[in-house]
Amino acid sequence: MFIIEDLKYVRMIIVFILVVIIGGVVGYLGFRLKYTKPKYQFEKTTTGRTVRFLEYSESKKHERNKILGTLLIFLGTLILGIGLMVLFFFSK
Repeated sequence: MFIIEDLKYVRMIIVFILVVIIGGVVGYLGFRLKYTKPKYQFEKTTTGRTVRFLEYSESKKHERNKILGTLLIFLGTLILGIGLMVLFFFSK
């Protein structure tokens, strides 16, 4: 009986460590998507730090990547925080 309870505890710890890792990866991907400069953005940036696009679809893709990056950073931080709180507050 005591071994089974310890095994459940170890499984819970492993699951929430995986949750923390997944949250970190999602946050990192969001950071890369939002803050890294793609080649087209680097080449088309003017002196006033505005990006000039040749086509409207390119500009929309650029805006969508910035918004998606922000959402992924928020989601990754939320998942990471939940995983850390569970590991910290519910440990034996």
